Amino acid sequence: MINIEEIPKKLVQGDSVSILLDLLPTYSAQEYVLEFDFKDQLQSYDPIVCSTNGDFFSLNLSSDVTGAFEANTITYQARVSNALGFSKVIAIATFKVLPSFKNLQHYDSRSHNKRTLEAIKAYIEGYASQGLKKYRINNRELESLTVDELLRFKDHYEKLVINENRIKKQTTFQPIRVRWN
Repeated sequence: MINIEEIPKKLVQGDSVSILLDLLPTYSAQEYVLEFDFKDQLQSYDPIVCSTNGDFFSLNLSSDVTGAFEANTITYQARVSNALGFSKVIAIATFKVLPSFKNLQHYDSRSHNKRTLEAIKAYIEGYASQGLKKYRINNRELESLTVDELLRFKDHYEKLVINENRIKKQTTFQPIRVRWN
């Protein structure tokens, strides 16, 4: 059994999730109802009412429910209520929904920094498609950026990509050098 703060921070679309939640001593499953509301940036999803298992709540998300989630950050709100009209939000948090590879048509494994750098370079070189010409960087469209601003952004993202590559190459183990006399 876990506390509500320990709900997983990541899940894959289409995965089933079953979690036994311990809200004792404050909220017993015999006296209260626990309901989860899920929302991402674009839409709200159907609320899920937890089933009971003795004094505990059981949150069960079927593969159909998680399959309907967009690959995005989902915010959830956990609310307890009882028959006397008491209602209280006891948790608001987020978790990341990762795409299921079986449902993907296209997957771009490059980081945000690499994609942005390549879009900037393509725009500077004149190869950008119409979609990329309206690419947004720091809430500004590429069409409205001056050449100096584009070059500054290019330099900035090149540094970020170099730093990413440096971090990937680092190992946690260092060679041990021994000097024999």
